Amino acid sequence: MRHDRIIDLLGGNTTLGRLVGRSDSAISRWRINGIPPNYWPELARLARKLKVEDITIESLAAGHPARASEYRSKGRAAERVA
Repeated sequence: MRHDRIIDLLGGNTTLGRLVGRSDSAISRWRINGIPPNYWPELARLARKLKVEDITIESLAAGHPARASEYRSKGRAAERVA
């Protein structure tokens, strides 16, 4: 799933920024550059809390192909989010 879609599902720039302590402009940059991997576990937990089932570590990795293989190779798997 594309990261801009994930941001929309979690409430958009302003809402998501407030939830994770980032500015609207930072979240806007995530739409272009992808959500940084260090936020993936937090966003997956937030998605579960908000009952947005489509957002998982795997969907975040798939939406950020440049970083996905690096993230997986470090052993950071979905069980860290559970």
